[in-house]
Amino acid sequence: MPFAGQRSLLVGLLLSGIFTLGITTARADGLEVYAPLEQEPVWALEVHASAIFPLERGAICPSGSSCLLGGGFGAGAYLLRRDPDGIGLLVGYQVWLLDGGGVYEVGALHSLRLGVRWTIDNSSIVQPLLQATVGAVLLTDPAQATTAGGVVAGGAGMEIELAPDVSLSLTAELAFFSVAAFQTRDGAVRAADFGVNVALETSAGLVVVLGSSAVR
Repeated sequence: MPFAGQRSLLVGLLLSGIFTLGITTARADGLEVYAPLEQEPVWALEVHASAIFPLERGAICPSGSSCLLGGGFGAGAYLLRRDPDGIGLLVGYQVWLLDGGGVYEVGALHSLRLGVRWTIDNSSIVQPLLQATVGAVLLTDPAQATTAGGVVAGGAGMEIELAPDVSLSLTAELAFFSVAAFQTRDGAVRAADFGVNVALETSAGLVVVLGSSAVR
């Protein structure tokens, strides 16, 4: 082997030894070093409160009838499983408490949802996100089931890191939902023909990480 090749080999071995020694020393001192790919998905819990603004409600509030789909407030919770690249699955429950327009004292729209949330830049303090969900809805008056249907929602927002394992979540979504035909006590038949109702939901909540994001 030429002298130049031997020198390159010796330098490579020396650098490799120094790097290995540094890793060993760091671990011995309690300063563990992880490669970027040594990450695993984490579980997180989000609890949020919402404000609801109906935009289209012709299917549930036909012409000439009182509208039971007024504005209101909501609350809910999501369980999230988030990958290191920021893409995660979520499952959760939400309830909207809406002005019943005199038909209902309070109308309650319950939903079970499954969806995807993409945290676009999870390395910064402010992390933009996109979210889409699909699920089933149940309309009650206020505790007796009236009708059921489905919902599709999508929106955007951000997570603001407050601590290593706690973030503030701010989102705005458009929810598109339909329900089966039903009749209310005022005699009005609602949702007789298939129609899509639309509402804007703005939410604020806390996201708490339930596990570690690195392999120890």
